[in-house]
Amino acid sequence: MKIYIECKSLLLQKSLEIFLEQFLVLEDECEFIVSDFKRDFSKPVFYVDGELVHLKKPFSKECLILELEKFYEKNFKTKDDLDAKIAFLTTEFSEKLQQVIREHYEK
Repeated sequence: MKIYIECKSLLLQKSLEIFLEQFLVLEDECEFIVSDFKRDFSKPVFYVDGELVHLKKPFSKECLILELEKFYEKNFKTKDDLDAKIAFLTTEFSEKLQQVIREHYEK
């Protein structure tokens, strides 16, 4: 998941940044946005304790991540996603295999 956070509540913003630091990217690189207010975002929005709520406060880190994963799967898991993962893994495997072969013959 690639997430961007934009909240009016500074406390909520900081809490989400701490909980989700491993998923954070810039807005133009994200797959979806986590927010506490309605605005015309160019990407899908996961609302926390705002007008259109996906998750209400208070929440734990585990609950947050579980709900985000459900949101992600509902909005982004498709056959194309599976095809992209297979293509990525195939390319990665091929590159690693070529590297091992080159290293073997350079000795």
